Amino acid sequence: MDVMQASAYKKCKSNEIGDSYGIRIHLKDRDRYFNKEWKQIEVEIDGITYIFPLTNGFWNKCPEFREHTNLPVIRKWLQQYKTLQWEKNKPPQLKLVFLGSGKFRLLP
Repeated sequence: MDVMQASAYKKCKSNEIGDSYGIRIHLKDRDRYFNKEWKQIEVEIDGITYIFPLTNGFWNKCPEFREHTNLPVIRKWLQQYKTLQWEKNKPPQLKLVFLGSGKFRLLP
């Protein structure tokens, strides 16, 4: 089982609750476990599989996948297992398991 360290991402100032949330991948892990041909990935969160799009920014300077604002599953997960607020440059750390072929599992 390939497990990568990742961190939370939020769209707002560092000490506020965000408008939307995501999972940021280290560049080395992005290059190792993600395929540029993928337009989306499947992520299992607490036993339920969700689909997240990979934007062009994912392959540039923004290596994170983000939740849809109308389906705040990452926000709810962070609220349950981590936190929705953190200091600048100190986001919660988490694990992302590579299951193969564009499929992942999120772990606290």
